[in-house]
Amino acid sequence: MVDTIRTKEYGDFVGKLRKARLEAGLRQIDVAKKLKRTQSYVSRVEVGEQRLDILELKKFASLYKKDTGFYNVKLKQYENTFGYWHTSYTNGCNVS
Repeated sequence: MVDTIRTKEYGDFVGKLRKARLEAGLRQIDVAKKLKRTQSYVSRVEVGEQRLDILELKKFASLYKKDTGFYNVKLKQYENTFGYWHTSYTNGCNVS
């Protein structure tokens, strides 16, 4: 299994996340307060130590007034073996 949090693509993704925060004129502490998280959480996300799921990404994107497409994230719905639909996201690569 590939450790996707350490890939170049994930590094590009978190770089865009940081860029969006700076373009929004926000400090990490400002983001943390609005998300009701700690500043260290925001920092860990931005350096790639804390992985984001799609719901968390949507919160960041909304706060930064960016569409998820800004982060080069493609959403894909897939049906698992039990017949439930899930939403997954990739950073420009296919999910099987």
